[in-house]
Amino acid sequence: MPKPDFIRDSVCGAIGGLVATAVMSLAASALYRFEREEKKKQEEKEVSDETFSIVGEALHWFYGAGWGATYGVTRTRLPIARAAGGLPFGVAFFLIGDEALNAGLNLTPPPLDFPIDAHIRSLVVA
Repeated sequence: MPKPDFIRDSVCGAIGGLVATAVMSLAASALYRFEREEKKKQEEKEVSDETFSIVGEALHWFYGAGWGATYGVTRTRLPIARAAGGLPFGVAFFLIGDEALNAGLNLTPPPLDFPIDAHIRSLVVA
């Protein structure tokens, strides 16, 4: 097995993260279309207009690229990261990002303010 290359792994991971961000955005949009209107209105009220700004969109893409680079580097160094097709890493990504960082940085309300189906949707598209 060739020796892991940090730069290659992080660049490939970042590219993968950008692709995954695009796919995740499409999947989330599709899932939103199938939700009841009242749920959408409730969540839209809870998310500030700042989330939809240009800065918010840029952060969304940088965040995806950053997590992709992190996965690219860790998957060659920590076997648990790539176990089950990267499932443990994906769950960690969901718990850290969606459940902790968003609320911790005041980008969204606390996790308990959202219905369980919002968390399930986020986990599915993570």
